[in-house]
Amino acid sequence: MSNTDIFRETNHFLEKIYIYNELAKKYGDKVIIDIMDAYHEKTRKDWHDLAQRSLNNDIDTLVKFIWNIYCTKSAGFDYEIDKINKSTIQIHCRKCPAHDLVKRTGEFEWGYRIFCSVDPFMVKGFNPDIKFSMTKTLMQGDGYCNHRYSIE
Repeated sequence: MSNTDIFRETNHFLEKIYIYNELAKKYGDKVIIDIMDAYHEKTRKDWHDLAQRSLNNDIDTLVKFIWNIYCTKSAGFDYEIDKINKSTIQIHCRKCPAHDLVKRTGEFEWGYRIFCSVDPFMVKGFNPDIKFSMTKTLMQGDGYCNHRYSIE
């Protein structure tokens, strides 16, 4: 990524945070909850639509979409995929471009809200029977993110 791209990405992120903070000052913190609820619902709907267009909405297909199409190593992600068994997959993500962006700004709480909090809604939209958990995140100071997908 060029310095110009980094500047634009960082500036866009900071502008978004500024707008959210100004809205919270004017209308109270409830507006942030409403914004995030709308963002989560849009994410759920987008992933539901993706599942409808897919041949399959199982765990393997979900992981392929997330980790081989969207969150690619060529885009700056570094992770390992561990297929525990046919119904459980664990991801350990050690490097994330969104975390790199947030490190430049110091806005980790907003980074978690904007980037990480959508993950459960992606999964729920794609297949509500798939369970998702994430107990460690780079955004919250851990050394990696652990994404776990399972289905019974």
